[in-house]
Amino acid sequence: MKKKNFFILLLLSGVVVVVGLCILMTIMAHRRQKHTALYRQGEAAYKQGNYELARKKLSEYLWRDPNHENAWRYLAEIYETKRLWPDASYAWRHLVSLNVLNNDYVARCVRATYRAHNYKGLDRFFKTLPEEKRKEFSEIYALTQFWVKPNDEATEKALAAIPKDGATARLIQAITSQGPLSEFEALENNEDPVIQVEALIQDGYLSEQKEKNLERAEQAFRKAVSINPDLCRAELANFFFRQIRYKEANEVYRRIRNSMMSDNCFLNYAEVLFYFKDEEALHHVESEIPRKNRFAVPLRAYIQSLNAYLRKDSKTMVKNYNVAQQNRTTPMGLLLSYAVAVEDADIPLMMSVLAHWRRSKLYKEKLPEILVNVRAVIAKALKENKLDEASMLAQQFLRYEPPELICWRAVVLEQMAHKSLSMSTLQQASKLFPKELFFRNLALRLALSRGNREEALALYDQMIEMSDDPARDRYSKVLYLEREMQLDEAFQEIQKLLKTEHSMASGKHCLAFGIRTGNSEALRLASEFPELAQIARFETERRFGNLETATKMLKENFLEAGLSAEKSEDREILLPLGIYLALVREFERAKAIYNALLPFGGKDALIELNLSEIYSAEGDAKQALKYAADAYKKLPESLLVQTVYGLRYAEMEDYEQAATYIPDDTMDENAKAVLLTCLEKNIEIAFTQGRNATCRTIIKRLQSLQPDNPCAREYLEKLDAPAKQP
Repeated sequence: MKKKNFFILLLLSGVVVVVGLCILMTIMAHRRQKHTALYRQGEAAYKQGNYELARKKLSEYLWRDPNHENAWRYLAEIYETKRLWPDASYAWRHLVSLNVLNNDYVARCVRATYRAHNYKGLDRFFKTLPEEKRKEFSEIYALTQFWVKPNDEATEKALAAIPKDGATARLIQAITSQGPLSEFEALENNEDPVIQVEALIQDGYLSEQKEKNLERAEQAFRKAVSINPDLCRAELANFFFRQIRYKEANEVYRRIRNSMMSDNCFLNYAEVLFYFKDEEALHHVESEIPRKNRFAVPLRAYIQSLNAYLRKDSKTMVKNYNVAQQNRTTPMGLLLSYAVAVEDADIPLMMSVLAHWRRSKLYKEKLPEILVNVRAVIAKALKENKLDEASMLAQQFLRYEPPELICWRAVVLEQMAHKSLSMSTLQQASKLFPKELFFRNLALRLALSRGNREEALALYDQMIEMSDDPARDRYSKVLYLEREMQLDEAFQEIQKLLKTEHSMASGKHCLAFGIRTGNSEALRLASEFPELAQIARFETERRFGNLETATKMLKENFLEAGLSAEKSEDREILLPLGIYLALVREFERAKAIYNALLPFGGKDALIELNLSEIYSAEGDAKQALKYAADAYKKLPESLLVQTVYGLRYAEMEDYEQAATYIPDDTMDENAKAVLLTCLEKNIEIAFTQGRNATCRTIIKRLQSLQPDNPCAREYLEKLDAPAKQP
């Protein structure tokens, strides 16, 4: 039973397989029949002259059977008839690969590739042919070599083999020597359509670029299109594009096949559509770029950047522009580059755009709008400390009227950073911007740093004249003259100050000057102000040596009352009052003044040192050390600060730290004595702890300060003594 069931199952399986094979063979036969029908339909359409239907049917057939010789021959002849020379060249090249012995295929392949002006492809094809075969196409071969390898020895040999008076030789000679238009005009009616087209294209370029005869150039390009429309439409469209005839360019670009579009054509067409703000067409052009094109990524990125500009998507615009790396100098290209430069604060790019725009009428018309963006870009660059780039852009606008403040500021800041700031630059800026104290202050700082007294005084006078607060600037001049020890001139300026502005602030400046210099006349003038009379009288008594009277006045009267550390003119009086109060041991009042002045001390450590001395005098060693440490943080290089800091450690009996900070070359005898004591203590401690090397180092330092120091001699003997035997 089992055997019977097995045989039945095997039989059924065989029947299913046979039926399946029959069905499959039927389907395959039907497909073959249908496929063969495509060829027959294409062949019939070709013979009837219906070339478009024939091309369609034969192309579909060859997709299944790519090696059918007759189908390729019909297709190649269709392309020739329709003057689609690049397609014809491809078809004849395929036929040559199928039948290399067919001389007709070779000849027609050469002719089609030649008519397509595909010289590189023709050069590659000639390399596959034997030399005797190339001689049959000597003129075509010579022209091919001229375009592909103009400076090669083989090219010279090929050119020598063709007739000198022939059209090819004459064309090559005219192109090489860039001859007059008449030479190309003579070749435009030649029987060879390739010579005609090449002559017409050269005629068009020379008329446009050299002769500036745009009418003749257009006629030449249009005539070339009538001879070879598939190739020359791009030349005509690019001519319209260069002449900013975008409407006509758009019409021609639309009729060019994508396979005939060069990279430059794609970009030109995209910019034409950008001009018409046609986002949909831009997207279509982007999608038509062949993926096999090795520059497809940057081309697409550039078109996407144009589209992002139209959508006002700045971020995408900048991103794709940077990917594209296409800094085009066409009107639309410059517009896109400028937008990217403004958005990305790309100063080199902006400078490049402006360099091209400056030659056009558009620049003058758009200058106000351009300046707005230039200011913003320079301001952003200065904020990001890109001083060199900001200065490079700013220099292009230094000579414009009215002058641009931020441009001059950028140039000055860049020169400051490179320490190349010149007085002439500052003087020009000051003259152009008389109310901008920034430039005058820098000029003054430059004059002061160079020690040029005449220039500094002249600048002080200019600032006084231009300033919104002339009293402040005049007093700055007083301080400068005081530092230069020109006290008579300084007092004359004080008198001018009181005369031009008889205010309490001026009176306080006068009083401070009298306190600092001891000028009795300044003190007298200050005493004319009732609020300042007591302080002026106190300083006068002190100056004349009436110390008892002066001390009594200081202790019995709160001379500091009514003065505020918030005001700069008051601080000049409070500081000496604090010093005088400390000298007469009015420590609390002195500390109150110093603590009020502390936030305004700046980099000067005088207040901290004075507070340290006061707390030391009061016996508060901890607070004295704190303020000495604050002074050291401000001025660690100052010998005075180091000395005070070391003395405070000595008071805390921290002899090691004290000896660290008190300098050996201190001129203070008291500090030197403290240092010697600290070194002696440190020697004793180091010897007790068994640190013999440290002990010898300290002894050496002590002996350099005091060669016959008994402590140093004693411990040196102990160190040099022989060790005791156990």
